[in-house]
Amino acid sequence: MYVVTTLTDPGFYPTEEIALLYWERWKIEVKFWEIKTTMGLEMLRVKTPEMGIKMMGMIQIAYNLVKALQLEAISDQAITIDEVSYKATLDVITEFRIDFIGLQNRPRL
Repeated sequence: MYVVTTLTDPGFYPTEEIALLYWERWKIEVKFWEIKTTMGLEMLRVKTPEMGIKMMGMIQIAYNLVKALQLEAISDQAITIDEVSYKATLDVITEFRIDFIGLQNRPRL
């Protein structure tokens, strides 16, 4: 693979560091795609910029709640959050949502 860049000083910008930065950027792009596709957000249908901002806020809250569940689930495991599928987590939540409904008015101990 070739990465074209304007950062041409190999002493200041080592090849390995450029490759790592590109890899990190690629992981971010994949996560954005995963969020949009999994949550059905390829197209937002709002009529005003203000509603777009509100919608993005709600998307962030929903995403972060799922990520919090993932972190809790792997807290005693020898894996990282990047190894847990966002889609699989949503599938589990959907599968067991009926069970969650019965807990909505019960305080957590």
